[in-house]
Amino acid sequence: MNFRITLSVATLSLLSSIVTAQDIIDLELVTGGNTSLTEQQDWYEAMKSVKGVRFRMRRGSRRDEPKVENVGTETRPHYRVTGVLDVRNRMIVPGGAFSNRDMKKFASWVEKLIDEGVDGVTLARGAFGLTSKNLEAAHTVCKAIVSFETKGLTTHQAITQMQRLLGDVPLEVDPLAKRKLYTDQEVLDELKGVSVGTALTAALRPLGLALTLRQQKGKIRFVVVDPVKHQGEVWPIGWAHKGATKQAAPTLFNYLTVEIAEGTPMSKIIDSIAPRLKIPVLFDHNSMVRDGLRLGELTAKYPLKRTYYKRILEATLAQGGLKPYLRMDEANKPFLWITTTKPKDRPPE
Repeated sequence: MNFRITLSVATLSLLSSIVTAQDIIDLELVTGGNTSLTEQQDWYEAMKSVKGVRFRMRRGSRRDEPKVENVGTETRPHYRVTGVLDVRNRMIVPGGAFSNRDMKKFASWVEKLIDEGVDGVTLARGAFGLTSKNLEAAHTVCKAIVSFETKGLTTHQAITQMQRLLGDVPLEVDPLAKRKLYTDQEVLDELKGVSVGTALTAALRPLGLALTLRQQKGKIRFVVVDPVKHQGEVWPIGWAHKGATKQAAPTLFNYLTVEIAEGTPMSKIIDSIAPRLKIPVLFDHNSMVRDGLRLGELTAKYPLKRTYYKRILEATLAQGGLKPYLRMDEANKPFLWITTTKPKDRPPE
């Protein structure tokens, strides 16, 4: 009887070892001493639905542990995976645990290994479902500074020029975003001197568009999306400044004696102050239009006193339902982001 069981398992192993040109993963599932023949047969049967895997089982020892390694080359990878069967009849592999009824989920794990390599299934995931390595790479490429004037360009013209600053990282447009992007809408703020990641998001936002990141075969790419239809994470417009505001943007604390007469247009106030700050001033046009806030129609006043620019801006903008936030772009340079006072428009920390 024992001989028959051994022969049956060996036969199953031999049959499952038939490999096609697409099989680039050798999966060895290590079992304990209590795994029955029926349970082994169930695993062999389940694995037939997973493409790209050559599967076998063997009895293991305490030294066996889940692991995955590339025994091929970077250009022609071939992966050797060791899975360990636990007491609940689950296959434990790096980054996952699957029963023989979870083959769709395991197939996704296999696809991730093939697309992204060993790091794709072993490294922790962060924002956008990316590994920390690829997130850091995305942030680094976004540090490039926009060196041309953007005002007067249509948004898609500006985006096309900014794309060149991303180096080898592609910038694609999701089909659902094309109708909004390819219009005659001009860039509303001057983005020269701003890092390209922040500039892209600021240019796209007035069109109701956003920037996201995707990863395939271990490579990242930026994608212009409609956030309503995308319903996923999007690249932020700058990053919160964690230190002292005065250290990052000292011009905000320059003193002057000022008086602003009642009824002064908000646009005139900002146009007067912005050049003196020597940092970019960007507006959340999307939220302002939503709330019917137009700089040319808003007015403010400020009493005669000696004060500094930050207080003037906060006080006058508040009269129009607006609020300034100090943000840092990817190159760690400061800019002011002016949005509404509504909590939902507060930029992420």
